[in-house]
Amino acid sequence: KQWYQRRVRVTEKLGITTQGQIKVILADALDVVYLPTSKLPGCVRRHDGKCCPETCPFNPRMGSKMIVPTDILDIASAICPETTGRLIEENGCLVPAIRKRNVRGFSEVIYERFNVRDGGRFRVVGEVTPPQNILSGATPLHLVTDLTAPHNVNSCQLLLNTDNFAGKWRYLEDILEQPGMEQLAKAVGYDNQWDNRVKEFYSMGKSNKAL
Repeated sequence: KQWYQRRVRVTEKLGITTQGQIKVILADALDVVYLPTSKLPGCVRRHDGKCCPETCPFNPRMGSKMIVPTDILDIASAICPETTGRLIEENGCLVPAIRKRNVRGFSEVIYERFNVRDGGRFRVVGEVTPPQNILSGATPLHLVTDLTAPHNVNSCQLLLNTDNFAGKWRYLEDILEQPGMEQLAKAVGYDNQWDNRVKEFYSMGKSNKAL
């Protein structure tokens, strides 16, 4: 731990990081509960078996775990698929978004690939991938949002919590119903297809097939 703390102090002195903004915790990933900053203790009802899922961090069986506040959970490639699956479905089940370092194609010789469970809480919505994975066909084109340098062996996938999808679509519907939106749509050449595509995205919900 002291070695990590020394590195943090060096980055602070060089102005790379803001002082006090990095905290080093040495713990098993499954001994930590990851909560979005809006749902820290005192902001969320305690687990009662009804308002929360069984995997809610406030379930008594999760009560002994350390709480780390984060709105985006980063998971490394080196964490095995079994542990990653538990992190996503249990310890990090309330986090809005997860960035998962993953591998495709020949890179699977180095790391074990993680596949998001179909029907699970999180859905893969985009991926930053090495260009060779596109040329080889290892990464589906509809997922590609950007490219890494060719020497990278990892991809970085963005997973969104589908529990938030219904609320997001209601928010978009409210915006489309605001006064003046019809005139604005005509002015920008709105063809009534954009909201259908967005609605399809959110209504697809929890399907991760072929991802």
